[in-house]
Amino acid sequence: MKAGVYLLEFETGKYYLGSTHDLELRFRQHQAGLVYSTARLGREPRIVAFQETGSVAEARRLERRYKSWKNHKKVLMALQGAAPT
Repeated sequence: MKAGVYLLEFETGKYYLGSTHDLELRFRQHQAGLVYSTARLGREPRIVAFQETGSVAEARRLERRYKSWKNHKKVLMALQGAAPT
């Protein structure tokens, strides 16, 4: 699997945006509470969107861009391929 950017939603209604080179491994880490930045958000994450990229560097660049938006609906639209407004 190539690298990509993903958006998680937790049972608490909180979101987390991240990038990875192995989505399955990273998701298992989130589920197990092993990721410091998401351990406090809850134990029932679900992947709501994933955008594959050509490289880890590109995934991290997109992650920084999307995090600067501070609007999960806009990020979700971008990850699903819709043009954000």
